[in-house]
Amino acid sequence: MIQDNPVFTFNDEVINITGRAIPELASLAWCGFLEDLREYVKSKNRLLVNFKLDYFNSSSSRYITDMFSILSEYARQCRTTVNWYYFEGDETTYENGEIYQERNLKIKINLIMRND
Repeated sequence: MIQDNPVFTFNDEVINITGRAIPELASLAWCGFLEDLREYVKSKNRLLVNFKLDYFNSSSSRYITDMFSILSEYARQCRTTVNWYYFEGDETTYENGEIYQERNLKIKINLIMRND
């Protein structure tokens, strides 16, 4: 069975966001992560976020925007790089990455084609 909630793992100065984000209640899937993220960035000088979701729906987009807001808020004390992964031919995910890249100038966002 395919999991509809994203998986968040914190490892030293790396956060991995993987899986799919199409939960019925997006707030339950994302709010705990956003709270943890806010506390996590307060204690870091730098951070790498590997954003590797296979798919996310529009209700998750709101929380992804919130994630970038938190990262931007703490950008002076925590230098952050986001690796935004997309599949070849997945125009939607690629274009979303470009939009976040344009809107979040305090954060380095790399658009990376997946090879897995």
